[in-house]
Amino acid sequence: MNKNIRDGYYPEINIARGIAVLCVIFGHSFPDLGQEITNSLAHYLVDLVYSFHMGLFFFFAGFVSSRKLIRGEYILVNVLKKKMWHLRVPYIFYSLIGLLIKTFGAKYSTTPFSPGDAWKILIGVSPNVTMWFLWTLLIISILYFCTGKLLAKKNAMTNTKCWIYICVGLIFLLFSYIFPDSIIDNFLKFTTYYAFGVVIANKYESIKTRFSHTTYLIFGVLALAMFIVFTSVVKTEYFVTCCLAIYFVMLVSYLLVRNKGIVRKSLDMLGKYSYDLYLISYFVQRPIRYLMYRKMECPYAFTVLIMFLLGTVVTLVVSKYLLRKIKLVRYIALGEVWFQ
Repeated sequence: MNKNIRDGYYPEINIARGIAVLCVIFGHSFPDLGQEITNSLAHYLVDLVYSFHMGLFFFFAGFVSSRKLIRGEYILVNVLKKKMWHLRVPYIFYSLIGLLIKTFGAKYSTTPFSPGDAWKILIGVSPNVTMWFLWTLLIISILYFCTGKLLAKKNAMTNTKCWIYICVGLIFLLFSYIFPDSIIDNFLKFTTYYAFGVVIANKYESIKTRFSHTTYLIFGVLALAMFIVFTSVVKTEYFVTCCLAIYFVMLVSYLLVRNKGIVRKSLDMLGKYSYDLYLISYFVQRPIRYLMYRKMECPYAFTVLIMFLLGTVVTLVVSKYLLRKIKLVRYIALGEVWFQ
């Protein structure tokens, strides 16, 4: 059994998740997001961030699940119950809050949601537009943990499991091109990155030792250069830009983990609270957007900056010093599992 499967934790993954959640918050910091973005620089930055940031989240979700999926030593019913609580409960909680906000504050919303459509929450269509991630991750998790248990019963070898996980992900990715813009488009599109995370985690102990080699550092520079070209000059598929970003973020995170400075510590903390930040930053940024952009008509760049900074700092403070201090809130708002 590989050492990474025995231990299952790497500090650089926490740093990488910190980078990922910063990208998400930054991507949500543009006040005209979801409408026609007229600022050319803002348009480019949004396209850049949206060419990889959610794929990163699914990759890391697969990475941290790899230990169980590769070993197959879990009780399926128990795992699914925990996944349902951890993902479904916050999904419903924040969807209902979003429904209340958009029902009684419809005139302030740029993405209205009719109370008559409340039933759609049950099929993954939430008034809180960021909640699609939790719904999609739940479905992907169910798929892979059921597959993992089936493979465990068949006594499949580790490499066989890895190939099957990858093939399942690629098949669904292919379906996303055949059935574009379907209600399960996100599930079809992002399953692949979850599978990549599972497989890379299984091989990570040997992979990480090569990150400090000159060749892999050069590959990192080339990956960044190609990413910039593919997002600004030659538009290409999300799959390509996301894979390049995953490699570059993993490399940078590995290099940062040996640094004890403030950047490393900050990203490590953001990674620790990344789930919380994803869940509640929406409710911090939206009022700021309304006040600064629509009411006060503040300069565009200044609004983006404040939405990003407060969306990060205020959310982190609220989570660390309030939400995580109250047991019932942790259970409902953060999906903390309270049962075995």
